[in-house]
Amino acid sequence: MLKMKKILSFCLVLLLVVTAFRGLSINVEAASTTFTYNVTVTNVDNNYIDSDIYHVAPGTDVTFEVYITNNTGKSLYDSSTVSNIADGDIYHKTVNMAAQPTYIMIPIQLEDTSVSPLKSVTVRIYIVWDGVAPAPSGGSNSSSSEEKSDDIKPHTHSYYWEDTVEATENTDGEIVYRCECGDILYRVPKSAYYVFNKNTMDKIKNAKQGETVKIETSKWISFHKMVMQALADRPDVTLEVSFLDGEYKGNRVSFTIPAGTDTMALVDDNGYSGFLYLAGQFGLISN
Repeated sequence: MLKMKKILSFCLVLLLVVTAFRGLSINVEAASTTFTYNVTVTNVDNNYIDSDIYHVAPGTDVTFEVYITNNTGKSLYDSSTVSNIADGDIYHKTVNMAAQPTYIMIPIQLEDTSVSPLKSVTVRIYIVWDGVAPAPSGGSNSSSSEEKSDDIKPHTHSYYWEDTVEATENTDGEIVYRCECGDILYRVPKSAYYVFNKNTMDKIKNAKQGETVKIETSKWISFHKMVMQALADRPDVTLEVSFLDGEYKGNRVSFTIPAGTDTMALVDDNGYSGFLYLAGQFGLISN
């Protein structure tokens, strides 16, 4: 009987402990890391400046403190933050990136708006969530390319970034990190949505005085704030947009943003302006 009481007492204590732990809320903060990246820009000719690959552990959030020194002799413009960078200035930009499944390329594009058509230089930062550095010979991170020949002699790989597929307004492009022997270490996508917004922004900036810029798309249903900023910088320009009202399908409709509109007031908290929202503001026309 005494033994049975001890067993029951132990079970009761165990039950109380389990119940107490169930009531606890345990908060586990996500891992994070911060890098400082310094780069000097000396030329603007639609060129790229590529970083080394930053390797971080899977599940780690990343913050980049980017410092770009402008030594081009010209003033540069970052449309994503609406910032002007005078010659000789050091431009500081903080980029926060949540953990990704594999890898990502972060572009920071600076433009020379004093020429027409405008030219740009893009600083590209590459992050891979693998937690390891690539071996000099390619190692386990390397994936063989179909272009690789069986008669290539053993050598130490020398990798470089190459644009293999140019992005268009409708299709994503691709950048690869490859060796001249054909071995490809990483593939990074290029956004078609960015190209669509960039092309629209360029058409507005390069429009004639008082011109109406016409945009037609069957794929996209919003603008990035860079387009709204371009309109704000050119208050004489009218923008006419034709799109499909069913999110990539449906009927072709259009709306017009009149010249002189306070376009930055039309940007949401995330930095975008949806076409249906804009059509509600300016009137939807069936084409």
